[in-house]
Amino acid sequence: MTSLTPEAVAAACSRPGVVRLHFQPIVDLARGVVAGYEALARFHGPPDAPPDAWFRAAHEAGLGDRLEARCLALALDARAALPPNVFLTVNLSPPALVSQPVRALLARASDLRGLVIEVTEQAPVDDYALLLAALEPLRDAGALVAVDDAGAGFASLKHITTLRPAFVKIDRGLVSGVATDETKAALLETLGIFASRVDAWLVAEGIETESELERVMSLGVPLGQGYGLGRPTPGMAPLDREVALRCAAAGGVHRDELLMLVATIPAVAADDGDAAAAEALLRTPDTEWVAVVDEFERPIWLVRRGARERVAVLAVSDDEAIADVARRAAVRAPADRFTPIAVCDGRGRLRGTVAVERLLWGLANAVAGEEAKPVRRSA
Repeated sequence: MTSLTPEAVAAACSRPGVVRLHFQPIVDLARGVVAGYEALARFHGPPDAPPDAWFRAAHEAGLGDRLEARCLALALDARAALPPNVFLTVNLSPPALVSQPVRALLARASDLRGLVIEVTEQAPVDDYALLLAALEPLRDAGALVAVDDAGAGFASLKHITTLRPAFVKIDRGLVSGVATDETKAALLETLGIFASRVDAWLVAEGIETESELERVMSLGVPLGQGYGLGRPTPGMAPLDREVALRCAAAGGVHRDELLMLVATIPAVAADDGDAAAAEALLRTPDTEWVAVVDEFERPIWLVRRGARERVAVLAVSDDEAIADVARRAAVRAPADRFTPIAVCDGRGRLRGTVAVERLLWGLANAVAGEEAKPVRRSA
């Protein structure tokens, strides 16, 4: 293999076609559908070298931030090809996140909805305050944060508790062989409980065999990624039908259980402004809340009668178990703890809301082994 020179790395940073993206599906294991794609860099030399060698050479040459910015720019452009309600993840190291090229690129992008930033852990973080300051405007612009390779990097638990990510991606080393390794299975189960307590989605990386997939699903891991689910491809390929059917068949669907508790509320478009929410509340005097949705009918925030401020939304899928929804609701900030929970369909569209009191009623019935009554009412 020819040595990677600074000149070759510089060409990758600026010359079209040297670096291209492939996309690997991240699968909702309960539904058997693609929830997102990870953008992965592929290099077309010369020289012929794997991606990690290119990034290592770039950082050694002082060009690491530029190369990561180049990959980020390609990922931002690729969002136009995303199917509705599917996210795109991109890897960025902590040094790149606080660098000028990356920060300028993200600032120009403005609307970052649909983007998940995977914070990698190849080196320890020296200044978490600086990293959090760089992430704050990205979250404000709609981006979500993921911690990558949890369980393999530097101070993973500190990484998670400090960054408070929306996704925790489990290193493939903990997934490989989990079908027969009870220690790994126990660790995955524990990490799943931990993730639910901090309202994060757990992603099992490196699923390669059918037995690993079945064990990961039996442990309640909601999202998975790996060659056993789908390989990286130049385009955003759909999930293989056999994989989708296998996931859906073993997925343990709870849709009816949660939907019995859903109440319908008025919804208005964000583009119509705050006046539309006020008008909706005037038209429905018995309704306490109105939802504000985006162009895809996904909830953005809630507005309460008599209150001026917008309230953050906790959005859950209509097939989530009541107990899992209750755990997510319980870790919200105290001021938001009794805000209704937005229930969405498989495409993220609002179906209605569940009041926390109703959720507790359903949870109590589930614990007691009773069947929840199919009561539907307006909010």
